Amino acid sequence: MALFLLGSCSDSALTDDDTLDFSQLKKSGKEGDERLYSPDAKLPYTGWAKSMHNEEQAEYLAHFKDGVLDGRWTEWREDGEKAQEGTYKAGREDGIWTKWYGNGEKESERNFKDGVEEGTWIEWHENGTKAEERHYEAGKLHGAWVNWDESGKEWQRSTYKNGVEIVE
Repeated sequence: MALFLLGSCSDSALTDDDTLDFSQLKKSGKEGDERLYSPDAKLPYTGWAKSMHNEEQAEYLAHFKDGVLDGRWTEWREDGEKAQEGTYKAGREDGIWTKWYGNGEKESERNFKDGVEEGTWIEWHENGTKAEERHYEAGKLHGAWVNWDESGKEWQRSTYKNGVEIVE
């Protein structure tokens, strides 16, 4: 039953016969420029790959293009709850990445552009109240960085410009 539900969330890639298990993919190439290949393939792998916690429960599902992560990445806990989801572009995190606590509450939402921190990053306490918010530009802290306790009370605030804290 869990596999059916997850498959419907993932364009049926989990149950598709063309989806390879991560363990079947082989690395090749120079360090830092490695690509993944399906067994006996001459060209880098393009398609879905998965890893399973057990026969019924997916652990990871990811899309590859030309041997590198490219497209959606989804991760589940052993109990079937979604743990993390985001996208890759040419092997680098790109766009919004979201994590969830085991209770289903959102844990964090982070933005990337070509593998570098960009935009607003937010983290929440397990009770759902905001824990932290910070901003990045080109991988460097830029703007306010605010922290709140579990009751929602602000307990720390600092400001950054190009990765350097501004002391007032």
